[in-house]
Amino acid sequence: MTPCRPRAAFATQTKPPLFHVHTPRTHIRHTSPCLRLNRLISEDKHALHPEDTLRRAGDQMRSAHAGMWPVVQDDVVVGMIEGPNPDWCIQRFGHDPDQCPVSSHMSRIIPHCFDDDDCAKTLRYMKAHHLQHVPVTDHAGHFLGIVTLEDLTAALARRNSRKVSN
Repeated sequence: MTPCRPRAAFATQTKPPLFHVHTPRTHIRHTSPCLRLNRLISEDKHALHPEDTLRRAGDQMRSAHAGMWPVVQDDVVVGMIEGPNPDWCIQRFGHDPDQCPVSSHMSRIIPHCFDDDDCAKTLRYMKAHHLQHVPVTDHAGHFLGIVTLEDLTAALARRNSRKVSN
């Protein structure tokens, strides 16, 4: 198998990663109590590093049943690995997934949410973009963890059941 070569567009790119913000940020706080993402962040789901191999990325994504996974360097999300089996995909083209770094195949388009975002809004965002996992950052761009669609729906169901019982 041949060693992996980085995509030319990413090998020469020196710009900071492009962050797609899903909502315009306002600093108005809601008066009604709503569930925030900072209560649901899963710190046990570890992000990938740019120097990790695609084999590790594939193993980690399969264990989490994820279609995309964040790549973090120095506590900042720098990219996303897309596709459920990136190691198998690259192997089909004759490359060795144990030699290919994640940085050569990650996307610089990063869907993410902020830690103080409302869970209901985040759920709508994830469903609209067909996301199962989304990285959560603070407003300075530091990676805090990952939130899953399953965690969001369970938390909102618990909150709604408490409202009904009251």
